Amino acid sequence: MTSSRLELMVADLEARHHKIKERASRLDDVLEITNLQTRYNLWLELDYYERIWNELFANKNPKVKCEIGESGVYEGPESLERFWKAMAGRERKQGYMANIMILDPYIVVSKDGKTAKCMAWAFGPHADNVTPSPGDQKKLTAYWFFGKYDNEFNKEKGQWKILSLHTIVYLRTPFDKGWLVEPDCARWQVPDGAPPDKPSTLIDFYHPGGQCEWKPWVYPYESIE
Repeated sequence: MTSSRLELMVADLEARHHKIKERASRLDDVLEITNLQTRYNLWLELDYYERIWNELFANKNPKVKCEIGESGVYEGPESLERFWKAMAGRERKQGYMANIMILDPYIVVSKDGKTAKCMAWAFGPHADNVTPSPGDQKKLTAYWFFGKYDNEFNKEKGQWKILSLHTIVYLRTPFDKGWLVEPDCARWQVPDGAPPDKPSTLIDFYHPGGQCEWKPWVYPYESIE
């Protein structure tokens, strides 16, 4: 084998090795982001609101943002800290339950490995004092939640953090009625002392007489690859 042939083989192996390392790094990022999103959901169920803010968010980044359903938009570290501390001050209601499963996460990591986006379906059983039908009095009701996460992440000192959390709600429906009868039995209650900075950016509740589009779509994610 000539030296030039050997050099070509070595160069080819080095290129393959680089691609494998790059792919492995990207897969590690996807796994870490998935775990971060799952940890957020778990801590939300456990009312670990201050831990969510202190440990999961990019809480020093001026671009940090949060929007949960029709809560309105919270922007910047001071606003988000006020929001999550107000959430921690709320008393857990008797019979309350909130469980959201993350389904089919679509995660795209930027080429430089410093930012990422995640879109995932969100679905789960809930129980709360809500209005099961228009005109009804509020009462403890079992209902289904269905929506989507449209989140952004930053890597800080080797760790992924939530930069923008956006929980989009498409329906909250009593389990015994269904979304054709009552798709909107509950609404987000803004915690006392923590008004949002801006109105909600997307209210896309399902309505049997409307068009079901489930915005936003995923195509803008390709722009960061």
